[in-house]
Amino acid sequence: KLDIMKSFIPENTSVLSLNCGIGLLELSLSQHVVAIDDKNYHITKDMLNNKVQPVPAELWQYGVGKYGSPRPIKDRTQYLFNLMTPVNARISRRGISYDGLWYIAEHDAELANDMIKTGKKRVPFEVRIDKRDVGAVYYIRNNRLIKAQLNKRIAGNAEYAGMTMKEWDDIRNLKMQRVKYIMKNYRRLIMK
Repeated sequence: KLDIMKSFIPENTSVLSLNCGIGLLELSLSQHVVAIDDKNYHITKDMLNNKVQPVPAELWQYGVGKYGSPRPIKDRTQYLFNLMTPVNARISRRGISYDGLWYIAEHDAELANDMIKTGKKRVPFEVRIDKRDVGAVYYIRNNRLIKAQLNKRIAGNAEYAGMTMKEWDDIRNLKMQRVKYIMKNYRRLIMK
């Protein structure tokens, strides 16, 4: 996009600033400052009626006028927890399982008791996960945020720490394809 925008600009023009986060390019053209915005902002009917231009400063001003100033985040931990994706995991004697991975909170004695009480069952257990890193799941117990890390005692489990959910899904699908291939070939060998 930047190259396309530059192709419309005379060569003797100086670029004052380029803010890629909001798609704004400011230029100095013969003592005038020109702003070029390449984002397609969603404009509502009310915005059109109030003649709000689709530029970040006016959109911000309109939003503050209509909805009020943004509220400060009082409890950062709770805020981050609320942003995470809720998932339905299960708890068993091995720990917390979700999507083929096993997690354990080393310093949560209540979790250890719950694991023992489940016996051979797998009991539903609500946790949240940050899809940018499958290395941990989070839950709240006694008004405290608890982080359960991948269980290092389960072979091959800890090596997935730091992977995104997408990367883990790709690996899990590849594993399943290999297992299906082996099962298919194993059956063929038995039939001979």
